[in-house]
Amino acid sequence: MHLPAHILHGGDYNPEQWDDATIDTDLAALEAAGINTLTLNVFGWAELQPAPNTFAWDRLDSLLDRVHACGFGVVLATPTAALPPWLVAAEPTTMRVDFEGRRHGYGQRHHFCPTSPVFREQSQRIAGLLARRYHAHPALLAWHIGNEYGGACYCERCAAGFRRWLLRTHGGLEALNRHWCTQIWSHRFTDPAQIPAPNALTEHWGGPYRSGFPVITLEYKRYMTEQFAACLEGEIGQVRRFDTAHPVTTNLMGPYEHLDYFRFARDLDVVAWDNYPRTTRAWPEMAFNHSLMRAVGRGKPLWLMEQAPVATTCRDVNPTRPPGVLRRWSLQALAQGADTVLHFQLRSAPAGSEMWFGGVLDHRGRTDTRTYRETAALGRELSRLDALIGGRVDAQAAVLVDWDSWWYSRLVDGFSDHWDLITQARGWHAALARHLGGVDVTDGRDDLSRYRIIVAPSLYVAHDDVVDSLHRYVAHGGILVAGPMSFATGATGRVLTDDRVDELLGCQIEERDAREPGDGVELILPDGATDTAHHLFEVLRPTGGQVAGRWSSGWFAGGAAVVRHEFGRGSVIRLGALLSRAGRRHLIASLVDPAPGHPLVGEMEHTSRTGPHGSFDMLLNHDQVPRAWTPPADATDLLTGERVYAGIPLTVSAGDVCVLRRA
Repeated sequence: MHLPAHILHGGDYNPEQWDDATIDTDLAALEAAGINTLTLNVFGWAELQPAPNTFAWDRLDSLLDRVHACGFGVVLATPTAALPPWLVAAEPTTMRVDFEGRRHGYGQRHHFCPTSPVFREQSQRIAGLLARRYHAHPALLAWHIGNEYGGACYCERCAAGFRRWLLRTHGGLEALNRHWCTQIWSHRFTDPAQIPAPNALTEHWGGPYRSGFPVITLEYKRYMTEQFAACLEGEIGQVRRFDTAHPVTTNLMGPYEHLDYFRFARDLDVVAWDNYPRTTRAWPEMAFNHSLMRAVGRGKPLWLMEQAPVATTCRDVNPTRPPGVLRRWSLQALAQGADTVLHFQLRSAPAGSEMWFGGVLDHRGRTDTRTYRETAALGRELSRLDALIGGRVDAQAAVLVDWDSWWYSRLVDGFSDHWDLITQARGWHAALARHLGGVDVTDGRDDLSRYRIIVAPSLYVAHDDVVDSLHRYVAHGGILVAGPMSFATGATGRVLTDDRVDELLGCQIEERDAREPGDGVELILPDGATDTAHHLFEVLRPTGGQVAGRWSSGWFAGGAAVVRHEFGRGSVIRLGALLSRAGRRHLIASLVDPAPGHPLVGEMEHTSRTGPHGSFDMLLNHDQVPRAWTPPADATDLLTGERVYAGIPLTVSAGDVCVLRRA
């Protein structure tokens, strides 16, 4: 597999929007800004194939030759995220049926039915033709399959496929009835045709998170993930007929609810994703998202495929990135394991829904704008950081997240709708990062032995293999923190009563309670500190573990809020509370010693990367005041050339970044 040996800097460019003279001017401006990579053809299907059996290759042929002559590499997309109008006119069932049961007509993008045989045939056809024509082009760096897959379809073809998938997955209708406990609400199915696609017309009431039989929706989400993965893998298969040398990827979207990326991304050579935070103070959220995407890759290279160089659109409010933010967020991607910094878009579109989405070049193609100057300065810095390529983030801790738990915790009517697994996971990730540096995300199916501590904010759906993995991890000396509603159900969605789980946790649930937002309940943590929890509260019953913290207010004052259980050479801390930010940091500090240079002060971020070219410390000061950090080893700052020395505090200016290569 040919992976680039330098940091890719560039992004989406849409030549179908511009004439040849404009393209030539743009290429010169982008080259001067240190851009070395163009993502092409993402939405070019109608341009390349204007009719079913008519293809127009000349312009893309010429463009690839021109960009290669200018020194650019190309990430070439299969343009299948937006169907050409002729395809939908010929076969309307390529379009989705939505959650409300409506068949959509042509329009928008990402609108195809993933089980449509016509879509699969045509998308694979154009992917194969592109690969056959361009697999040996000297500009080619990688293949970008489709774009931002996602959503769901509820057409009868999808529903019929769902039924077949269920019978195959469960081993028949009798087993499915048993696994789903279908005697509840008279749901016992005597024929597979009776099983509905779970939408607003069948199982759901009050929207997508209110279901009369939530396990069907859980399974449908799993099924939809498999169908979109089949679309992705079908195109990859066509590319691989002609090209086994260049990596294939597609752009994921962080914690995107509608696809289980651990399942979806299994055939990718590179995991790439699009980073569009909502606020300029979102660095902990972005650090978590980068970590989640690393986890999905299971050791594969990580690419930042898209970020806004200046402003996004599509939201109610779309603030412009202030000066310095583009640089800091770009270097944060490298600190969190990425080998690329790619933008959307390289030139602002002349019309359409994204015409106000900022580009490196504005609508006039000017090179005297702040955004262009910042991009050019970033390009010069990135050229000094190629030694990071191939390095992986060093992590002593992990946060356990899986899509089944996220989905099911939102679907099942419970005690409170005001807490969210991903929000909790981000909070724990930030607390661990301040105390230990780099933090991974895991679904529990990786090698867990390298972690000092793992936090499962809520392992709502506990799969057997993950339970076994956690058993081994703790027994061999690991520390597991399990939050409220963990181990609530098994993989089939039934309430979990499992001796293995009781043995691991050393406690059971006595009672649960919930309060309105803002109505907190106090508890005492293991180190004696007090904290105020909100939304959801559990009173624990020790069955081998020891009470390590108690509720100190509410009707359940005096009840166990935290239980610690020594298991093998390790320990499990079972929380009955959603801790505050301060509470999370208190608990972590009581369980593990900080890493050198930690805990961090203010809004500092620190990770380490180790790879074939050495070990690196990355420091990002997201604060508005200078912050100090003490290097654990002598090092050289790759951005400035300055030397720093072990044990001597280093001051990082407000908003600044240091990339230290250890001696």
